[in-house]
Amino acid sequence: MTTLQHLPSDLETELESVTTSNNDFADSLGQKLQRSPNDIDTWNQLFSTIDKVISDNISQDDTTKTTLSDEVKTKIHNTYKTLLTRFPYLEEIWKKWSVVEYKMDGLEASIEILRMAVESFPHSVSLWTDYLTALKSTQCADSEQFRLTYTEALRYNAYNFVSHPIWDKAIEFETETQPNSKEVLSLYLKVVNIPLYQYAQYYSQFSEINKNFDIHELIDEAKLNDYVEKFGKLKTEDLSLIEKHQIIDDYFATIFASTQAKVSSNWEYEQLLLHQDFSFDRKGIEEERTTWVEYIDREILIYQVDNDENRFALICSLFERALIPNCFDEDLWLKYIKFIDGLGIPDEKKCELEREIYIRANAKFIPLNQCKVRKLYAYFLLKQNDIDSAVEYLFDWMKSLSGTSKQYFKLPYLEMTREIIHIWKMSLDKEKFLEAMELLLDNYFDKRNEEKRMKSENKEASRNCGACQLPDALLYSFAKFLNEDSIPIIVDQCLEVYKCQGNSVKIRTLFNKYHREPSLVKSPSFWKFIFKYEGIVENNLSNLKSIYNFIRVESQLPKPIIDMFVDWYYDIASANIREYLVINNGRSDDSMIFKDLEMSNSLYYNKLTTKRLAKNNYKFIDNPKSMADPEQSYLDLCSKQAGHPGVFIDANPEITNSFMNRGRYIDLTEEAIPTPLLPTFKGVEKAQALGKKRAHISRTTKK
Repeated sequence: MTTLQHLPSDLETELESVTTSNNDFADSLGQKLQRSPNDIDTWNQLFSTIDKVISDNISQDDTTKTTLSDEVKTKIHNTYKTLLTRFPYLEEIWKKWSVVEYKMDGLEASIEILRMAVESFPHSVSLWTDYLTALKSTQCADSEQFRLTYTEALRYNAYNFVSHPIWDKAIEFETETQPNSKEVLSLYLKVVNIPLYQYAQYYSQFSEINKNFDIHELIDEAKLNDYVEKFGKLKTEDLSLIEKHQIIDDYFATIFASTQAKVSSNWEYEQLLLHQDFSFDRKGIEEERTTWVEYIDREILIYQVDNDENRFALICSLFERALIPNCFDEDLWLKYIKFIDGLGIPDEKKCELEREIYIRANAKFIPLNQCKVRKLYAYFLLKQNDIDSAVEYLFDWMKSLSGTSKQYFKLPYLEMTREIIHIWKMSLDKEKFLEAMELLLDNYFDKRNEEKRMKSENKEASRNCGACQLPDALLYSFAKFLNEDSIPIIVDQCLEVYKCQGNSVKIRTLFNKYHREPSLVKSPSFWKFIFKYEGIVENNLSNLKSIYNFIRVESQLPKPIIDMFVDWYYDIASANIREYLVINNGRSDDSMIFKDLEMSNSLYYNKLTTKRLAKNNYKFIDNPKSMADPEQSYLDLCSKQAGHPGVFIDANPEITNSFMNRGRYIDLTEEAIPTPLLPTFKGVEKAQALGKKRAHISRTTKK
């Protein structure tokens, strides 16, 4: 079973209670789901346990006789709600929930769950069928309400290849109400044109009753006039009854042949689609994805030629069906949006369709680490000249991903932050943009000095009042959600603007002021910019050397990044040997000699790496025991590791027969207290070997 990625529902501040308070096993499963909410096997175990709780506490003969409290019923309700809010396409779970509610609270409660089901999963034929059946079974069923309900069901599912259960319910209802009504005719005229699995059934049914309707209601005026002309008549009224019946039969026989050809053509793909329901077993679904795409592409090509309205509805239905099993597939959602965007329909309708798809995909299905659709929706809003809504949308995601309320999702958080900055950069002039970035920078780094921050706020508030489309309130709110990972983005933007202005003073001032900040000592982009600026743009080799030495010893950059700087610095030093001889008072630069050692993975040979790692290791920071010789302390720590950081050999002997563990306590209340055994140890030899190794390393270092 495929492990699911983090979904938008993971951003909820708290998972609703999924315990019953009536069964210890169910409570333990609920606690497990708090930690692993995507574990469908545990959910199924929990639902089975709930079924047992219900059967043990509710009479099968009379459901009104129950020992379940309202609190337990509410918790059972929340259990199903929690899962189906997370995975709304779990059709069978919706049905199971409906049955559970029927057992606990009766028919009305069950129907309410089905109503919620079709609202959350409107493209489910099965759920709509159950809902219509349940509505019709109620004694006080409202005919108009039922008609509105099946109309809504057909709005979403009329072109589904297997939507015949809904059509059957609609036709059955209207036929029982009034056999030859306009509603019955309207349903048949539509269904005989749709390529459904049961297309022949509807043609046969309609053939039996279509003679009961006026020919003008069955055939549009233009086609009817063609038939009149073929029969050598001047007008429809001149046709005999037999001729009218012949025309009706011929007209609908033609439609039947056309529909039959469409069904045969579609069956080529439909027979291959065996996994059309949402499932956590993704293997079969992923194998059939290509079939869905080919099926859709073929229909789109045909639609581009005939531009038929029914074909458009069929394509939308295919996308919706494909997105049930493939609801986490970002590329398929994008394909759907691209199709809608390329339609030759009024912009207002097109925007409405695209907006609905964007919101549904982003809010429910697209995994959090996939940001393309979310960013595209922001640009969709920009196309509508709604900059504020675009920024607000991205900012809402940034806040949710920042970890302030629950879990921190670093990569998508940074994506949203960059996109907001990019939109501001596009929409503001350079001066206003720089002022905004400087404000964010000062606010973040000076937030520990509250008085200074407040003065900055007051100054900027008057500066921006009515002069800029970017409100200070938004900037200060944005600044609250910046962290050590995102503030380098702001710094990089300031540096780029200063570089475009040719303002080396501001670049160096910013560097000198903030380069030791924890957020920047580990930022590759910051050090890459300043390294490139001093070494290539300004060609200030003295500054470059100081920066290079800081990177090697003081920074918290990953070693591959530092190796890149070592290699880069070597190339610059090799190209400027004379200049470096002057800087080093006639000596060659060390980088020319020690390059390979500085890129070595050995802590013994690469002393600067040892020094940098010791300086930044949390175990040695402000630790008096390690202050005297942090490099040696770091080497001692590494010597305890069994071939991999974090995997330690036994450094201290361990008692193996402790009477304080595993229930071996000595009961002091007894009269005859047994004498405990002498302790036995494990790891004594390893501890002795480690001591000898430490002594050897210390002697070697002193020499």
